Amino acid sequence: MTEKAPLLTHTTSPTTTSPKTINYLAYGSNLNSKTLTDTRHIHPLNATPVRVPSLTLTFTLPGLPYIEPCFANVRPRLPLPPPPAKQERELLGVVYSLRREDYANLITSEGAGAGYQEVTVTCYPLNTPSPTGSKEITARTLLCPEDSSSGELTRAGGQPSGRYLGLIRAGARERGLPDSYVEYLDGLREYRITRVGQSVGKIVVLAVWGPVVALILLLNWVFGREGGGGRAPEWVLAFGRRVMGGVWGCYDAVFVKVFGDGECTEGEAPDFVAGEKSGGVDVEISEVGGEM
Repeated sequence: MTEKAPLLTHTTSPTTTSPKTINYLAYGSNLNSKTLTDTRHIHPLNATPVRVPSLTLTFTLPGLPYIEPCFANVRPRLPLPPPPAKQERELLGVVYSLRREDYANLITSEGAGAGYQEVTVTCYPLNTPSPTGSKEITARTLLCPEDSSSGELTRAGGQPSGRYLGLIRAGARERGLPDSYVEYLDGLREYRITRVGQSVGKIVVLAVWGPVVALILLLNWVFGREGGGGRAPEWVLAFGRRVMGGVWGCYDAVFVKVFGDGECTEGEAPDFVAGEKSGGVDVEISEVGGEM
């Protein structure tokens, strides 16, 4: 019998383990302490490896072509298809118990609300009992919906960089996720530059768009920290979305034709293609940085 995946729900009130903490589900580079603690200076109170039957891992959040083509995302897992097709792999990750100020800093470091949005999801500890003795954990996580309403915020068909995949793989090992999931991550293909034109494209993208993207990151950091909850003002978020739309619009119109493929290794098919709609799994989403 197939377990029915629990629904994702709209965040209307804080999901906390105590008045001053929030459960956060990590599935990408935040699995790795080098990213979470060394880079983002976030110190979780505890970490619980979990499975999340309602979600599946994708790489559909665009970054910069030729450099960091895409980042990790999640979407609702589709219902079990008829044989011989197999059901999508369920998400494995880690639930961190974070202080509220650390959670706000996390939101700021993840774009201050420009890309990812927030959902509440039910997670199941891989090691029972969990540190709290619970068989279920309700946690917040971040996703960018793969539908028409997200506009240019998602993009299918890319491969993550070797640097980024390496962080996720090392984080999965560090947090003790099952060998089968680590092997799955090891099997994902990374973006590789295979000819000189792509190397030139990388330099051009850095020269043309690098300073503007750096400005976006600075604005997110400054205004995200000032605004409370980690979220930047809407004008900052709109500016960031417009810039990223320009990056990929320029890539589609010019760069890919001149320099070659900057999001998928030439001659390889991507591991993640265009995501289907949620197929009956109800998803209600709140914007990151709302009431906490």
